[in-house]
Amino acid sequence: MTTIEAFVDALEDVIVLNVASPTAISVTVAAELLRPKAFQVRPLFHCRPYNVSADFYVNDSASGDLLGWAHANTQSDYITSVLKALNLESLEGVIEDRVANRSTVAIWRFGRFMVPARSSGALRTVVATRNFSMVIGVATSEQGFGPAFQEARRLANEYNTSNAMSKHKGWWSEFWNRSWIEVTGPNASEVNEKGALQRYLQAIQARQPFPIKFNGMLFTAQRDRPDYNKWGGLNWWQNARMPYYSMFASGDSDMVDAALFQAFLSTFEYAEMKTKVYYPKMTGPVAYWDEYNHPLLGSTHPMSYGCGREGRALGLPVWYSLDPPNHYNLQGGLDLGMLILDHFVWTGDAAALARNLPVVDAVVNFYAQWRPDRDDNGKMVLFPSQALETWICFGYENMKAGVNCTLNDMPTVAGLRAVVARLEALPSEHTTAEQRRRWQALREVLPPLPLTQARTGGRKLAPCEACGEGPSNFENADLYAVHPYRCLTAKDGGEDLKVARAAYRERRFTSDEGWNQNVMDAALLGLAMEAKGMLIARAAYGPPKGYRFSAFGQQLQDWHPSLDHYSVMRNALTYMLLQPVDNSEGDMLLFPAWPCDWDVSVKLWGPRRTLIHAEMVGGVVTDFRVDPPTRNSSVRVLPCQVQSTSTRPPTTTPSPPSNSILQNSASGSAVILSMLLSQQSPVVMSAAPASTSDTPNVVHGFLGALAEAATASIKGDDAKVPADRAMSLIESLNNATVKPQWATLLFPVLGDLLQGLRKEMEAPKRVALLSSHPVWGALIDFVFNTAVLSGTPNDLLSATAAYRKGAPKKVNTTRAAVDAGVELLLTFSASAVLRAAPLRIVSSGSSEDPAARLWRLLGAKDTSEFSVETRLWLLPLIRTTGGCGCQLSDWVTIMLPAAVFVNNVAKSNESVDPTRARKLFTVVEQLWEVLPSMIDGCVDLPQALTMQNSVLGKTVLGAATTRNQRTPEVQESALRAMRVLGEECSRRWPDRDQSAPKEVLAVGDKFINPLCSMYMGESSVKLRDLLVEAITAVAKSCCTLQVLQTVFTNVTKQLVQESQKDSTDVVSDLSELCLALLPAVPASGRQLVVGKVFTPLMKNPSAPARLQKAAYRATRIAVEAGDFSNTVEALLELLSTVPSSAQTIKHRLLLARSLLQSVEGEQEKPVLAALIPEAMVATRDPGAQVRILGWTLLTDACRRCAASGDSLLALINIVCAGLAGSSVDMVCASVETLGLVVEQCWPMDGDVSTATASNPFAASAAPS
Repeated sequence: MTTIEAFVDALEDVIVLNVASPTAISVTVAAELLRPKAFQVRPLFHCRPYNVSADFYVNDSASGDLLGWAHANTQSDYITSVLKALNLESLEGVIEDRVANRSTVAIWRFGRFMVPARSSGALRTVVATRNFSMVIGVATSEQGFGPAFQEARRLANEYNTSNAMSKHKGWWSEFWNRSWIEVTGPNASEVNEKGALQRYLQAIQARQPFPIKFNGMLFTAQRDRPDYNKWGGLNWWQNARMPYYSMFASGDSDMVDAALFQAFLSTFEYAEMKTKVYYPKMTGPVAYWDEYNHPLLGSTHPMSYGCGREGRALGLPVWYSLDPPNHYNLQGGLDLGMLILDHFVWTGDAAALARNLPVVDAVVNFYAQWRPDRDDNGKMVLFPSQALETWICFGYENMKAGVNCTLNDMPTVAGLRAVVARLEALPSEHTTAEQRRRWQALREVLPPLPLTQARTGGRKLAPCEACGEGPSNFENADLYAVHPYRCLTAKDGGEDLKVARAAYRERRFTSDEGWNQNVMDAALLGLAMEAKGMLIARAAYGPPKGYRFSAFGQQLQDWHPSLDHYSVMRNALTYMLLQPVDNSEGDMLLFPAWPCDWDVSVKLWGPRRTLIHAEMVGGVVTDFRVDPPTRNSSVRVLPCQVQSTSTRPPTTTPSPPSNSILQNSASGSAVILSMLLSQQSPVVMSAAPASTSDTPNVVHGFLGALAEAATASIKGDDAKVPADRAMSLIESLNNATVKPQWATLLFPVLGDLLQGLRKEMEAPKRVALLSSHPVWGALIDFVFNTAVLSGTPNDLLSATAAYRKGAPKKVNTTRAAVDAGVELLLTFSASAVLRAAPLRIVSSGSSEDPAARLWRLLGAKDTSEFSVETRLWLLPLIRTTGGCGCQLSDWVTIMLPAAVFVNNVAKSNESVDPTRARKLFTVVEQLWEVLPSMIDGCVDLPQALTMQNSVLGKTVLGAATTRNQRTPEVQESALRAMRVLGEECSRRWPDRDQSAPKEVLAVGDKFINPLCSMYMGESSVKLRDLLVEAITAVAKSCCTLQVLQTVFTNVTKQLVQESQKDSTDVVSDLSELCLALLPAVPASGRQLVVGKVFTPLMKNPSAPARLQKAAYRATRIAVEAGDFSNTVEALLELLSTVPSSAQTIKHRLLLARSLLQSVEGEQEKPVLAALIPEAMVATRDPGAQVRILGWTLLTDACRRCAASGDSLLALINIVCAGLAGSSVDMVCASVETLGLVVEQCWPMDGDVSTATASNPFAASAAPS
């Protein structure tokens, strides 16, 4: 059998190939040129195309024999064009262009004589042979082709093949012996395998002086476009950092220095010079890097500052980027600083610290001078700022903290606090007195970590002290205090750890894939079972399509093969095993987040070159050695976790018996899922009807099967087998009496499982899950019937009374079932339950009809919290009217106590537990959404609000207009209810004056004025948005025209009066209110207010931008309502006299699109002539939203014109006129728009004959 051995040498830039065959064979070797021809390319985020030279074969100058192949850059103006775009022309000639002469050469050397083959770039053996070998030396030089060629030839010619393999294996043997992590146990094999393979991928790429490429790494083979990586050639710090955190514990610190640190050192000079140009008043060493940087130059995307330097044309500061994610997201330098300081803590390498410390010092000194403002306590005010790409700030002037800009973002605050503390802890021989003075002065003015109120009580970390626009990405910025800055981790106890875990528990973004760092946060916070579950889920991903190597990550956010996904997994695995305490003694925690059901053997490195050998088997440490032994006391060995340290407040539920698979289970939702799946049940599951004695076995088996089905569904696997098993067991439960002691096990754990579903599965998938298997509907039936029909008919009432009176807490089956029922409703939503899982009421054998009994229980006049919550849960689940006697009056009687309760909570700041109230109000909100379709549609929401002297409507209005600091959700819920009311009225009575009952209109009349008044005094952006939605919906169909016109007239009068006073804020508020009412008023009123109020605002160049935007929005509302159908020319004339601006361009384009959609026939041509040039210019705008709107408008125009020859010809003539434009941007836009016209009007896969007949560019068509 012929064997082929190929490897890339671990010590040299050489590729080796050896072939051995039992019979003589002929061998042909061919070089494939990836770029056989020169071409032009315009990379993503660049302002112009670049010339790419062709690859070429390298021949011997004397003999002409083929030696190899090469790619050589011979000229470049890249650095010149980039510096110009970034307002850094002064650095031209100072910063070296490392791209200009960069060349790569590969030279062959064969063990046999070779001659040219027939095909170009190929060689073959002269005679057949049984042994064949070749060596390829590869070299890259920034000094040009000559030096690269000489080095590649030297490598090939001097390479010693006799001992190459042994030296190669020796390097890898030493590498794998540096450290290891070997995990065994349930679902651990893939974690173990991919963790090791990820370290291999890091090792083969981390010994070059620039970061591992996050979007594809160095693997480009067999791609259609080998030069293409999504997101281009720059490195985002968010991604590029990920491989390096785990390298210290792995003993690979040398790779962090050789790759990451050297890359930033090579661009450090540029960063310093750029910073001094942008901030000339700064003194001393100062530097910052943008979020994304060129690996060789350190520059950011040219388009970030505007391809035509629009920022400079607009008079913006030279430092100001037009790219929101790149505005103030600069904390990556602090993260880099943490890694540099960690390197010294782990290695004690003074030479490396001396090289790299200037980078950290310059970054910190930049922050010390960047924001000079101080608050009343003398602390630094980081404003404007942004929290990563999630909570951003769109500008630099007229910014308001918490409205459109961010104040004191957590990543920057945590990064400064962590890095400055570590700098001050450095031995004095490595720093200067001047540095220490500056660091101390900065520490004294740093703001505290931002905190906020946790939903479950107490405080938690916040993403910012006041957050701006967002969220616009999916980063949990609040948890940057955990990772990467380790301000609060498992090393901390008491309140600090509680605050961090509360933030983790209530984190906004729960997804964990790609660069999401939830699994690292869980590990650092000591949450073993949560981290374990997420590790297993990460390891289960397969490679991307077209790849076979199992550790190549999918394109989850960026590009494949992804660097992030398994880097994050390996970091988390390391943190579960070893974490630094970050104290002056260099202490560390061993097994801070390790699950007992995973055995592990580790060799890891801790701070101060501490080598740890340890093994844990069956939850017991069986081997523990520290080298040097003097460091033994620095390692704190923690016990493994059978349960996670709960991320929720502790439950008071009694522990189950010792033989339960749920023994020691925590109440954390993800913990329940993982615990149920990671332990084997010692009980026998049976589908037979359960007796009292074996009910516990059925309970355990049912919960285990349901958890298994839920987990399979989360992963996207087939859940039928465990769901079938759960279905058979729930039928057994229906035939048994669920005793109180088992209810306290069954229902709380079921609630935790449902919470896990909500965390791990998006709402649409949960709704689909409800229909995927009958077990979920059976679960609803079981819980419902247990709550209402178990025991005597008075169980529910007695449970309510006991709860209200605070009676001794005897275990109560009804109460436990109701709690689980609320979790069901929150998990699947009431509307989904109505559609997919109609309730089956089980007869209890009582003479009283079950449905009648249910209504009697619900109708009990009890306003306690428990009773109200029970009603709110049970009511949406009712799907039958048989025997129910569901009348509107019954429904109002049932809902009235709930509405009164909600209103009382809104008015009270003390009498209600906020945690429980919030859950209740979430159910209330769902209830409003399903009312119109509830109980076979017999509930008429608008009319229900009018009954009993409109008490129900009044209580809702009271809740909507009453601010409560402890439970703001109740006000938000009531406002959403009003929006639902208005939408339901619009659906039922489109013409308010002819159809809507006067009682309904009377309720709307009472709503509209208080809502408008409340809007004028409200400062919360969220509530203002909800108020606008409610006002718009109620005004449309739910109030009389007379009241609407009165309100609208008063608002417009105030608007005119305040406009004359130049009261900008008041005018802005009144404008928004006017816009909310505008769609509902008659056309005459709209035309009047647009003409008298908003048109002057549009024409006034000195009017604030937000008022000009309001004017455009008002005009657009009128256009969409058809108010300008006969006066299109007047509107076009108005637009021609009002110049566009960066602040209003988006609204002009939206208005233009509405106008284009509203015209037809002969009106199309003047509209096209007026609007298309502006849309073409917009396609060259630096703002992504503006560009998208420009192309959207052009696409709409193409599609409208495709059906009309005259309109199409007019469109083409307009576009072609732009080819003679005076600016390069207009000419380029015209060319690109012509391409769009061809693409939209004559698609390549369309009918050729039809396309030719209508195509003015076709050869047979008449010339135009």
